[in-house]
Amino acid sequence: MYSKYYKIYFTRKFKKQLAKEYSDIYIFDIDNTIANTWPSFLQGYNSLEDRLSSLAIFYNMRNHILQLISLDKKILFLTARPYLAYELTFKWLDSMGIIKDKEDLFLVSKPYEKVELLNNIKNKNIFFYDDMTYN
Repeated sequence: MYSKYYKIYFTRKFKKQLAKEYSDIYIFDIDNTIANTWPSFLQGYNSLEDRLSSLAIFYNMRNHILQLISLDKKILFLTARPYLAYELTFKWLDSMGIIKDKEDLFLVSKPYEKVELLNNIKNKNIFFYDDMTYN
């Protein structure tokens, strides 16, 4: 039931960020792109929170993001996760030192919704990083 409202919220928030003046925008998926997520499905975690909090980061991706930050590039994170994992996801990104502002994190409930959002981008240089796998 709340899914519809979260989708509207994140869609509006995403469009608001894109309306800002950035020459280049770098958008990163999280799971299996910057976080080594797949092995966590094979572990026996007691909760989603435990599993997501324990994810390892791909250091080359982290270093790439840090380099972009040092060049003052705009970085957004767009990932398919349960909406209720928003705070946990932000804390994980923050603990990895690659995000400072909650306005730069966007969740969608289904992977195809990322494509829907990206299809609305006009007149921007977008660099999208995603492993493009699902399960």
